Amino acid sequence: MWLDSSLQTWGPLIDVAEKQGQVLAIENVFEETPDTLVMLLSSFESPYFRFCFDTGHHNVFSKLSLAVWIEALGKYLAEVHLHDNHREADEHLPVGEGTFDFKQFFSLLSERKLSPIYTLEPHEEEHLSRGLEAVRKYLR
Repeated sequence: MWLDSSLQTWGPLIDVAEKQGQVLAIENVFEETPDTLVMLLSSFESPYFRFCFDTGHHNVFSKLSLAVWIEALGKYLAEVHLHDNHREADEHLPVGEGTFDFKQFFSLLSERKLSPIYTLEPHEEEHLSRGLEAVRKYLR
């Protein structure tokens, strides 16, 4: 039922995105596994409907490893939202100031030759410069 409803919702939006040459990226939020996102994305197989991986959401809500997520959704990956937390709440801390394994994450992306758009998601102004500095070592 969820998939049928999602297909009806996203289909027309993807058509508009294709006509405008824009990409829609659906983000993991509360998902414990990548399964529902894989079902949805694979139903369309459109280059205009992609995946946005949110590191903080994965750290709080996922029950599966980074490797499983990247294996399942890597071919759809268009964007990454970079922020950290301590696995208890969506704190939006700068990269490296929580428990998310950024070294493994960037290694997995590199191994698969994935080069998404990266977006920092600080919720406090002072976190921006610390986040930029921390992420530089991974993007060289």
